[in-house]
Amino acid sequence: MDLKEIDQENQHKIIQNTLRTQISEDEITEIIEGLLMEIEAGSILYSIEEGNEKIGFIIATPLSENEDPNNIDYLSIDEIWIKTEYENSKIPNELSVNLKKLAKKYKTNKIEIIVSQNVVWLGNALLENGYICYEVKLEKLLPKANNLTDVLELIQESTPADRIVQVLLEKDDNFQTEFVEEADELIDQISEGWLPVMVVVIFEPENQSFMEIIEYSNKMINWDDYSIIYRL
Repeated sequence: MDLKEIDQENQHKIIQNTLRTQISEDEITEIIEGLLMEIEAGSILYSIEEGNEKIGFIIATPLSENEDPNNIDYLSIDEIWIKTEYENSKIPNELSVNLKKLAKKYKTNKIEIIVSQNVVWLGNALLENGYICYEVKLEKLLPKANNLTDVLELIQESTPADRIVQVLLEKDDNFQTEFVEEADELIDQISEGWLPVMVVVIFEPENQSFMEIIEYSNKMINWDDYSIIYRL
């Protein structure tokens, strides 16, 4: 397997060909636009190649804590997409190894990989190759009927006590975020017309049984999305 940087001329085609195996045509255009904007902002597109076949892509962002482009502190991989037919036992291990090599290209051994639901199968290979789970982020959209109280109670029952809970509120196309544990903490905002629209839970697992936590809480809450951050 190889990771090859893709020039601007071929970026759209590679992204489109991969996404077509994962999502519906109705969603592709919007997602491609978002990914290309990310690349224009300074991230780099690499194709994942197996032999002569381009089987997917990643988007990598070299980051410097001092904002010095010549002194990279770590490499962030925040998008990983693989064609459906290549999600097998061989690909995850090879990809986790190649991501290490890519970080060394930027003269750093530090790498952060954000794994979304579409590549959650990559997680075991990352753990086997020395990465650790640094953070878990769970997201729940709230229906118009306010069920915030129930969701927050289930979060307390099914996630670690050492967690951050954020509630996104909307009013007249304006948004604000509040850190809470119980719905009563938002009484004033709700009385002023602010509507809770999303709950986000973030926690750092004390051990590597985080998938059990996700699966257990998902049965009660049915998360709309989640991502797992791995670090090396």
